[in-house]
Amino acid sequence: MSEPQPSVPLRGIIYEGPEADARLADLGLDTEGVSIALELALGDRLACTTFDPPMFAGQTRSARLVRYLREEYVGRRGGWRPEDSSNYSLLVDETGELAVQVATGNEATGDALRSPRLAHTKGEMTERSVNRNAQQLNLFTGEPDDVPAGPTTWVLLVNERHGELFAELSLPSAFSNGQIDTWAERVILPTRRFGGQETPVVELPLAPVSSTPTIQRRSRL
Repeated sequence: MSEPQPSVPLRGIIYEGPEADARLADLGLDTEGVSIALELALGDRLACTTFDPPMFAGQTRSARLVRYLREEYVGRRGGWRPEDSSNYSLLVDETGELAVQVATGNEATGDALRSPRLAHTKGEMTERSVNRNAQQLNLFTGEPDDVPAGPTTWVLLVNERHGELFAELSLPSAFSNGQIDTWAERVILPTRRFGGQETPVVELPLAPVSSTPTIQRRSRL
């Protein structure tokens, strides 16, 4: 009779400090490279002002984080490739067996004592990737044909609160109603303090406006 396997805790297996560094190395990543991408993306987000559309700052951080991760691991470190099938942007390792997705998390992101959630619900592509993870973890109960072959997909979650950027690279294992429910593993990344101050909006002086507009007619030729 085989021995019972230990169950995965609700918050998943959590790695912090040197253990987090070692787990990243197992995945072909490193704390330095991920940190560089996070800091550059945060800098671009902080460059946004109230003159930008309301959603632009968050979208900027997410899009630039994808870009800077790719610059680090496709360009400088090598061995990875970008993939944007169906507008689902991933960083994929050279074996095609591991991928990284970027997402904004809630206020439990980076907190080892709480289980994070997505800040915004996700669609079919994320659901497929999470179900595939679950199948690979022997947690999926459907038929094998329900989930197409593909990489194990980790999620780089980020959240800004109290003047700090929190982040973790985590492996989702259950998905329902547009939301990730459980995580098999969580690699907690170092917190970055930025003071909570966005780049000040530069107030430009406006020229006085006359109450009666002056219309200047063009002369006929």
